[in-house]
Amino acid sequence: MNTLLLSSPEKLARLRAELSRSAEHAKQVYLADLDDCGVKWKDGRYRCKAVGCPRCTRTIIGQQQRKAHAFFEQMVGRPTNSDMALLTVVGNGTRHLGELRGNIEAMYKAARYRVGCLSSVSRWSTFAALGYYEVDAVGGEHLPLLGTERRALLPEIAPISISQDGPTWIPSYHAIVHTGRLGIAEVQEEFSRTWPVPGQVHVKRFQPVRSVEDNISKVVSYSLKNTCQIEIPTQMENGRWGKVYEPWPVSWQADYFTWLHQRRNGFEFLRFSISPASSRIIRDLPCHNVDNTVSSFEVEPMPILF
Repeated sequence: MNTLLLSSPEKLARLRAELSRSAEHAKQVYLADLDDCGVKWKDGRYRCKAVGCPRCTRTIIGQQQRKAHAFFEQMVGRPTNSDMALLTVVGNGTRHLGELRGNIEAMYKAARYRVGCLSSVSRWSTFAALGYYEVDAVGGEHLPLLGTERRALLPEIAPISISQDGPTWIPSYHAIVHTGRLGIAEVQEEFSRTWPVPGQVHVKRFQPVRSVEDNISKVVSYSLKNTCQIEIPTQMENGRWGKVYEPWPVSWQADYFTWLHQRRNGFEFLRFSISPASSRIIRDLPCHNVDNTVSSFEVEPMPILF
């Protein structure tokens, strides 16, 4: 079944049915919050703010879009499409949901470290990023069906095999970045020093046919929809290649959404930012280059995001 053929109420009904079959306390808490969402409460209506709730997802995407516009206006003024790009990084995967938080935090720290190493270079002084984590789930049965690059990448960064039961969880992030005087090739090169496996890092300039505001909004919406599907290249009847989106098994969705619901705020947990060097409270730390020589750099102290 193609998940694009299911309406949001149908997806939610399947998720609720799966949660109701579980005796796990965390899943029952998540189910209760989904069931209560929209009921009258105090002077308004209760909102569960849960990832996986279609009503709250629509509302929170709108809120995050406004925050994204405000972030870049505050940090760099009014950017143009030629100043902006989409940076996607695929991190290390795990078979255990309990390890996913550590993998996500490690990605953030590594990105901050990489940018910090470069902040003394004037071209990088206005680099800023606002990103959102996305988690993919891939089973062993899906591995032979993936695109060539993805099929080659995953065994290099995640424990995955054709014979495994259950999913491998793979975190990635989509970051809206202000590149300023940087070319996208330079951004690609520098982030690839930290994530060197081919296919781990992709940088793409914003589409000039849309306004910069529209491009920012589209990245936020794409990153936070949590469609929970696996992209499989498929040759169509006309001989051209297209894509089929296979939904995760609903049990995987229930596990992932429940895990995320245990965070204080699932949507905020998936969000991170890196401000320009010129706007930071800074301190000197040693920076190890690729050749293990040491240089100095300035970096903002790690904020409490998680």
